[in-house]
Amino acid sequence: MKSYVFPVQDGVAYMGVKSTVNPYNPGAYWWCAGCPNVFGGDDDGDDPFITCHREAAEESHWKLDLNAARITFMEVTFPPNGIRSSFYYATGFDYDQYARLPAGLAIQAKYRETTGEVLLLDLEDAYAHVGSNAAMATWMLMQLWIQFGGRNLGAARDQFVDSVTVTVFRRLVQRNAQQPIG
Repeated sequence: MKSYVFPVQDGVAYMGVKSTVNPYNPGAYWWCAGCPNVFGGDDDGDDPFITCHREAAEESHWKLDLNAARITFMEVTFPPNGIRSSFYYATGFDYDQYARLPAGLAIQAKYRETTGEVLLLDLEDAYAHVGSNAAMATWMLMQLWIQFGGRNLGAARDQFVDSVTVTVFRRLVQRNAQQPIG
């Protein structure tokens, strides 16, 4: 099973940014390379909350600490690969935009899955683009470009448009519009 979390604070969702290169096999295929990425991954047999905490810390390069966060269940999806994925959102967490990954950890592949950049997405602004995955993905990628500069995403852009990440983010935006999160 996989567990994923969207940290949300003051109406802003925090997302990671996937590396453009596969850290386990450079040159090999890497799904949604360079695109926004919800924090999470394999539970390794852990409780989903522990997985969300660990993955948010690793993928943000220690900028996010969900240790004291309130983590709320959103939904379960069964993407085409058949792997059950649980999605959550977290409130009441700590964020240090200046935190840096220790050099000894930076060489490990699991820390190179993402860039360490934390993309901040205003949920109220996102609501104007909630009509389709294509509209939402385009808005999210524009926010990525504004905050961190342009990237040549190639085929990854189309993968991102069709991704579960964008679909579930749209649902998070809709949920926030009905009742503000955090």
